[in-house]
Amino acid sequence: MKNLIMTTAFIALFLPSAKADVLGVKAGYQHWKSEVSGYFGEGADSTITNDGRDNTFGKFYIAFEHPMPLIPNVELALTQHDVSASDSITSTYVLGDQTFPVATDLVGRSDTSSVDILLYYEVFDSSIVNLDVGVNAMYYSVDYIASDVASSLTGENTVSTIIPMLYARAESGLPLLGISGYVSLMSGSDAEKIDAGVSYKFIDSAIIDMTMSFGYRESSVTLDDVDDIFAMSEYDGIYLGIQFDI
Repeated sequence: MKNLIMTTAFIALFLPSAKADVLGVKAGYQHWKSEVSGYFGEGADSTITNDGRDNTFGKFYIAFEHPMPLIPNVELALTQHDVSASDSITSTYVLGDQTFPVATDLVGRSDTSSVDILLYYEVFDSSIVNLDVGVNAMYYSVDYIASDVASSLTGENTVSTIIPMLYARAESGLPLLGISGYVSLMSGSDAEKIDAGVSYKFIDSAIIDMTMSFGYRESSVTLDDVDDIFAMSEYDGIYLGIQFDI
Protein backbone atom coordinates (compact mmCIF):
# COMPACT_ATOMS: atom_id res chain seq x y z
CA MET A 1 0.00 0.00 0.00
CA LYS A 2 2.86 2.38 0.84
CA ASN A 3 4.46 1.82 -2.59
CA LEU A 4 1.12 2.39 -4.32
CA ILE A 5 0.49 5.67 -2.50
CA MET A 6 3.98 7.04 -3.15
CA THR A 7 3.92 6.00 -6.83
CA THR A 8 0.59 7.80 -7.19
CA ALA A 9 2.06 10.86 -5.49
CA PHE A 10 5.07 10.93 -7.81
CA ILE A 11 2.91 10.67 -10.94
CA ALA A 12 0.33 13.13 -9.70
CA LEU A 13 2.93 15.83 -9.07
CA PHE A 14 3.25 16.17 -12.84
CA LEU A 15 -0.47 16.29 -13.55
CA PRO A 16 -2.71 19.36 -13.65
CA SER A 17 -3.97 19.93 -10.13
CA ALA A 18 -7.38 20.65 -8.71
CA LYS A 19 -7.55 23.79 -6.62
CA ALA A 20 -9.56 25.30 -3.80
CA ASP A 21 -12.44 27.52 -4.90
CA VAL A 22 -11.58 30.23 -2.36
CA LEU A 23 -8.74 31.13 -0.03
CA GLY A 24 -8.93 28.97 3.08
CA VAL A 25 -7.10 28.48 6.36
CA LYS A 26 -7.19 25.42 8.57
CA ALA A 27 -5.48 24.90 11.89
CA GLY A 28 -5.51 22.15 14.46
CA TYR A 29 -3.99 20.28 17.37
CA GLN A 30 -3.44 16.54 17.87
CA HIS A 31 -2.69 14.78 21.16
CA TRP A 32 -0.78 11.59 20.51
CA LYS A 33 -0.16 8.71 22.95
CA SER A 34 2.58 6.47 21.65
CA GLU A 35 4.85 3.58 22.49
CA VAL A 36 8.51 4.40 21.85
CA SER A 37 11.52 2.33 20.84
CA GLY A 38 15.02 3.17 19.63
CA TYR A 39 18.49 4.18 20.77
CA PHE A 40 21.12 6.94 20.58
CA GLY A 41 24.86 7.42 20.99
CA GLU A 42 28.02 8.53 19.20
CA GLY A 43 28.99 5.08 18.00
CA ALA A 44 27.04 2.66 15.82
CA ASP A 45 27.86 -0.12 18.32
CA SER A 46 27.72 2.01 21.49
CA THR A 47 24.24 3.34 22.24
CA ILE A 48 21.69 3.45 25.05
CA THR A 49 18.10 2.31 24.62
CA ASN A 50 14.94 4.40 24.78
CA ASP A 51 12.52 3.36 27.50
CA GLY A 52 9.56 1.55 25.95
CA ARG A 53 6.81 3.04 28.07
CA ASP A 54 4.00 5.17 26.62
CA ASN A 55 4.70 8.84 25.95
CA THR A 56 2.39 11.70 25.03
CA PHE A 57 3.21 14.13 22.22
CA GLY A 58 1.59 17.27 20.86
CA LYS A 59 1.28 18.43 17.26
CA PHE A 60 0.16 21.89 16.11
CA TYR A 61 -0.43 22.71 12.44
CA ILE A 62 -1.77 25.41 10.15
CA ALA A 63 -2.42 25.22 6.40
CA PHE A 64 -3.18 27.77 3.71
CA GLU A 65 -5.10 26.76 0.57
CA HIS A 66 -5.81 29.01 -2.40
CA PRO A 67 -7.36 28.94 -5.90
CA MET A 68 -4.18 29.85 -7.83
CA PRO A 69 -3.05 27.11 -10.23
CA LEU A 70 0.51 25.71 -10.23
CA ILE A 71 1.32 27.33 -6.87
CA PRO A 72 1.21 24.70 -4.10
CA ASN A 73 -0.75 24.95 -0.89
CA VAL A 74 1.33 25.23 2.29
CA GLU A 75 1.09 23.50 5.65
CA LEU A 76 3.35 24.13 8.65
CA ALA A 77 3.40 21.67 11.55
CA LEU A 78 5.27 21.55 14.86
CA THR A 79 5.68 18.34 16.87
CA GLN A 80 7.48 18.22 20.23
CA HIS A 81 8.19 15.33 22.57
CA ASP A 82 10.64 14.15 25.23
CA VAL A 83 11.70 10.51 25.53
CA SER A 84 13.67 8.93 28.39
CA ALA A 85 16.37 6.26 28.02
CA SER A 86 18.36 3.98 30.32
CA ASP A 87 20.99 1.25 29.99
CA SER A 88 23.87 -0.52 31.68
CA ILE A 89 26.48 -0.12 28.96
CA THR A 90 28.69 -3.03 27.89
CA SER A 91 31.22 -0.89 26.01
CA THR A 92 32.67 2.60 26.36
CA TYR A 93 29.97 5.19 25.67
CA VAL A 94 30.59 8.72 24.42
CA LEU A 95 28.21 11.65 24.24
CA GLY A 96 29.50 15.15 23.58
CA ASP A 97 32.71 15.76 25.53
CA GLN A 98 31.97 13.04 28.09
CA THR A 99 33.21 9.40 28.00
CA PHE A 100 31.55 6.79 30.22
CA PRO A 101 33.40 3.54 31.06
CA VAL A 102 32.09 -0.01 30.62
CA ALA A 103 29.40 -1.15 33.11
CA THR A 104 28.21 2.40 33.85
CA ASP A 105 24.48 2.66 34.57
CA LEU A 106 23.18 5.50 32.44
CA VAL A 107 19.95 7.43 32.29
CA GLY A 108 19.23 9.68 29.35
CA ARG A 109 16.73 11.83 27.56
CA SER A 110 16.10 13.03 24.01
CA ASP A 111 14.20 16.32 23.65
CA THR A 112 12.85 16.43 20.11
CA SER A 113 11.33 19.19 18.03
CA SER A 114 10.36 18.72 14.38
CA VAL A 115 8.97 21.31 12.00
CA ASP A 116 7.32 20.10 8.80
CA ILE A 117 7.10 22.46 5.82
CA LEU A 118 4.68 20.78 3.42
CA LEU A 119 3.98 21.96 -0.13
CA TYR A 120 1.07 20.08 -1.70
CA TYR A 121 -1.49 20.08 -4.51
CA GLU A 122 -5.13 19.01 -4.41
CA VAL A 123 -4.98 16.78 -7.48
CA PHE A 124 -8.54 15.55 -6.98
CA ASP A 125 -11.16 17.33 -4.90
CA SER A 126 -14.81 16.27 -4.79
CA SER A 127 -17.49 16.00 -2.15
CA ILE A 128 -16.75 12.27 -1.73
CA VAL A 129 -13.07 11.70 -2.61
CA ASN A 130 -9.99 13.91 -2.12
CA LEU A 131 -6.37 13.27 -3.03
CA ASP A 132 -3.43 15.52 -2.09
CA VAL A 133 0.20 15.00 -3.09
CA GLY A 134 3.35 16.98 -2.48
CA VAL A 135 6.77 17.21 -0.88
CA ASN A 136 7.74 17.82 2.72
CA ALA A 137 10.89 19.13 4.37
CA MET A 138 11.19 18.16 8.03
CA TYR A 139 13.57 20.22 10.15
CA TYR A 140 14.50 17.72 12.87
CA SER A 141 16.27 18.90 16.02
CA VAL A 142 17.13 16.78 19.07
CA ASP A 143 18.98 17.46 22.32
CA TYR A 144 20.52 14.21 23.61
CA ILE A 145 21.52 13.95 27.28
CA ALA A 146 23.05 11.04 29.21
CA SER A 147 24.10 10.90 32.88
CA ASP A 148 25.85 8.43 35.16
CA VAL A 149 23.39 7.25 37.82
CA ALA A 150 26.15 6.98 40.46
CA SER A 151 27.88 10.33 39.80
CA SER A 152 27.38 13.77 38.36
CA LEU A 153 28.98 12.97 34.99
CA THR A 154 26.78 14.17 32.12
CA GLY A 155 27.23 14.23 28.35
CA GLU A 156 25.19 16.22 25.83
CA ASN A 157 24.97 16.56 22.05
CA THR A 158 22.55 18.31 19.71
CA VAL A 159 21.49 17.23 16.23
CA SER A 160 19.86 19.46 13.60
CA THR A 161 19.11 18.17 10.13
CA ILE A 162 16.61 18.54 7.27
CA ILE A 163 14.92 15.37 5.97
CA PRO A 164 13.05 15.55 2.62
CA MET A 165 10.00 13.34 2.06
CA LEU A 166 7.29 12.68 -0.51
CA TYR A 167 3.70 13.14 0.67
CA ALA A 168 0.32 11.69 -0.27
CA ARG A 169 -3.07 11.83 1.41
CA ALA A 170 -6.38 10.24 0.42
CA GLU A 171 -9.75 10.91 2.03
CA SER A 172 -13.23 9.57 1.35
CA GLY A 173 -16.44 10.12 3.23
CA LEU A 174 -20.15 10.77 3.52
CA PRO A 175 -20.48 14.56 3.40
CA LEU A 176 -24.16 14.61 4.45
CA LEU A 177 -23.22 12.83 7.68
CA GLY A 178 -19.96 14.72 8.19
CA ILE A 179 -18.00 11.45 8.51
CA SER A 180 -14.87 10.59 6.54
CA GLY A 181 -11.90 8.25 6.61
CA TYR A 182 -8.36 9.13 5.59
CA VAL A 183 -4.84 7.79 5.19
CA SER A 184 -1.66 9.80 4.68
CA LEU A 185 1.99 8.96 4.18
CA MET A 186 5.26 10.88 4.26
CA SER A 187 8.26 8.84 3.17
CA GLY A 188 11.95 9.59 2.73
CA SER A 189 15.27 7.78 2.98
CA ASP A 190 15.66 8.51 6.72
CA ALA A 191 12.10 9.04 7.97
CA GLU A 192 8.54 7.88 7.53
CA LYS A 193 5.16 8.93 8.90
CA ILE A 194 1.91 7.01 8.38
CA ASP A 195 -1.52 8.21 9.56
CA ALA A 196 -4.92 6.56 9.27
CA GLY A 197 -8.14 7.54 10.96
CA VAL A 198 -11.70 8.83 10.87
CA SER A 199 -13.03 12.35 11.30
CA TYR A 200 -16.38 13.88 12.16
CA LYS A 201 -17.38 17.43 11.21
CA PHE A 202 -19.62 18.52 14.09
CA ILE A 203 -19.90 22.19 13.06
CA ASP A 204 -20.47 23.10 9.42
CA SER A 205 -21.26 26.79 8.89
CA ALA A 206 -20.56 29.57 6.45
CA ILE A 207 -18.03 31.10 8.87
CA ILE A 208 -16.17 28.17 10.41
CA ASP A 209 -16.08 24.39 10.32
CA MET A 210 -14.93 22.27 13.25
CA THR A 211 -13.83 18.65 12.91
CA MET A 212 -12.75 16.03 15.42
CA SER A 213 -10.48 13.15 14.40
CA PHE A 214 -9.40 9.85 15.89
CA GLY A 215 -6.54 7.93 14.33
CA TYR A 216 -3.45 5.78 14.51
CA ARG A 217 0.05 6.99 13.64
CA GLU A 218 3.42 5.36 13.05
CA SER A 219 6.59 7.42 12.75
CA SER A 220 10.27 6.59 12.47
CA VAL A 221 13.50 8.57 12.09
CA THR A 222 17.02 7.19 11.64
CA LEU A 223 20.22 9.22 12.06
CA ASP A 224 23.39 7.65 10.70
CA ASP A 225 26.40 9.67 11.88
CA VAL A 226 24.58 13.02 11.78
CA ASP A 227 26.49 15.54 13.92
CA ASP A 228 28.34 12.51 15.32
CA ILE A 229 25.06 10.88 16.43
CA PHE A 230 23.78 7.40 15.59
CA ALA A 231 20.12 7.14 16.58
CA MET A 232 16.81 5.57 15.74
CA SER A 233 13.38 6.48 17.09
CA GLU A 234 10.13 4.66 16.36
CA TYR A 235 6.73 5.72 17.62
CA ASP A 236 3.28 4.22 17.17
CA GLY A 237 -0.03 4.85 18.88
CA ILE A 238 -3.42 6.54 18.77
CA TYR A 239 -4.23 10.24 18.68
CA LEU A 240 -7.15 12.61 19.07
CA GLY A 241 -7.38 15.87 17.19
CA ILE A 242 -9.47 18.93 16.54
CA GLN A 243 -9.34 21.13 13.43
CA PHE A 244 -10.78 24.54 12.59
CA ASP A 245 -11.47 25.52 8.95
CA ILE A 246 -12.11 29.14 8.01
